[in-house]
Amino acid sequence: MAGQRQTGGYPKGGPPPQTEYSLNRLQTTRTMEVGMVITIEPGLYFHKPIIEDALNNPEFAKFIDATRLQHFMDFGGVRIEDIVTVTSEGIEVLSDLPRDVDEIEQLMREGRENEDVSLAGTLLPSVKQ
Repeated sequence: MAGQRQTGGYPKGGPPPQTEYSLNRLQTTRTMEVGMVITIEPGLYFHKPIIEDALNNPEFAKFIDATRLQHFMDFGGVRIEDIVTVTSEGIEVLSDLPRDVDEIEQLMREGRENEDVSLAGTLLPSVKQ
């Protein structure tokens, strides 16, 4: 596709993928340029095999409250994504989603209470009691 820029990935001649733990999950090593658009997708996941590896590694385990962690093990995870564009001054966030915990929880409640009407209802699963 002539004239179009690809944002993510690993371009020919560019830096290779990271190998350091955690950085090895990055989806690009590309240098971002003005006009490029990319998603920023920080996530928190409770993936048992990875957590078990961390708990068995004294270097990581010292930062984990294993007792408190057990409370969240069946939660799964959460990811709040942003779409951003690169500008000459930095980035501009294009997403318009709640970031405050209370706002997010309200959106979730609305979606569960009336999933046929609320936008949140189309995004969030119903909770079956």
